[in-house]
Amino acid sequence: MKQFKRLFNIAIISTVANLLFISFTIAQTPQGFNYQAILHNANGEVIAVKQVGLRISILKNNVPVCVEQYTLITNEFGMVSLTLGSVNTVDFGSIDWSTGTFTIKIEVDPNGGTSYIDMGTAQLLSVPFALYAKKAENAFSGNYSDLTGKPDLSIYLTSEVDGSVTNEIELPTNAAAGDMVYFDGTSWAKIEKPTDPNFKYTLEWDFTNNKPYWKYKLPFVTYNGTTIYVHPTDNSTGIRWYNGEYISTNARSTMDGESNTSIILATQGIGSYAAQICEDLVAFGYDDWYLPAKDELNAIYQDKEAIGGFAYAYYWSSTEYSNTDAWGQDFNNGSQITYGKYPTSRCRCVRK
Repeated sequence: MKQFKRLFNIAIISTVANLLFISFTIAQTPQGFNYQAILHNANGEVIAVKQVGLRISILKNNVPVCVEQYTLITNEFGMVSLTLGSVNTVDFGSIDWSTGTFTIKIEVDPNGGTSYIDMGTAQLLSVPFALYAKKAENAFSGNYSDLTGKPDLSIYLTSEVDGSVTNEIELPTNAAAGDMVYFDGTSWAKIEKPTDPNFKYTLEWDFTNNKPYWKYKLPFVTYNGTTIYVHPTDNSTGIRWYNGEYISTNARSTMDGESNTSIILATQGIGSYAAQICEDLVAFGYDDWYLPAKDELNAIYQDKEAIGGFAYAYYWSSTEYSNTDAWGQDFNNGSQITYGKYPTSRCRCVRK
């Protein structure tokens, strides 16, 4: 028994010294802290997957203030884990950690009962201080008026001109949820929140006018290593692919809608058709829009939810199939099919 206790004692006490302070966690009141130990038998072998009994006492100035008993099963490595304070919550919650010397006493029954063997004690160092810090949880009521030694915030709402301090700096009174404000040197100016849901925005700085502003960001997809910016709304809800005559344009690229658009325009001339709409488009400061090719359109479909604004309808691509048909895509189910050039469909212009 002495040999068993000696070896067992080494395992437990080293665990108290090395693991307890590493693994303790403070929860919301009532608190507890985690404890782990690896149990060995008299031969130094871990007691793996076996039920053991533990009695752990927290002593204040060598007087027990909280005693808890556990029946646990070790894991394959002989380890047990528990939370001190989870069993005897009343006594644990009433401990005054602010004064006194605290130690932890470990007793073990390796057979899972209550015939405990005293494994000794170890002093608690950082845990009581961490638990004592919980008193700060309710130190402030949340009401600024309850604070003592309040700072004078009026200095942030005043300006000084020729040595005279006046309360000239006032926040906007007509600000709405989501608005931003900045100081323009004289007063707090308002920047209204973006209102167009078709865009994502970033807050940028205008160095010319020395003020911030919201900059819209066109939706985009990455296709074949290239960023393709997509117009945020449909450019037509009903337009034909051809210019009134069935001819072969040879705009057959499935990957390069920009080249296709140029070929279509050169072949069909000026008129009212899908490629012409994108050629004539001037939007958001750009005039280099084109009708996407078949594969570009499919990449847009794959990310249609993020781009937004699409109907469950057929959209033209700039890829020709024959003199009578061209490729398009059903934005309801994603299928790409050839379609007669004569009927009207939707189109969405893009740019690189």
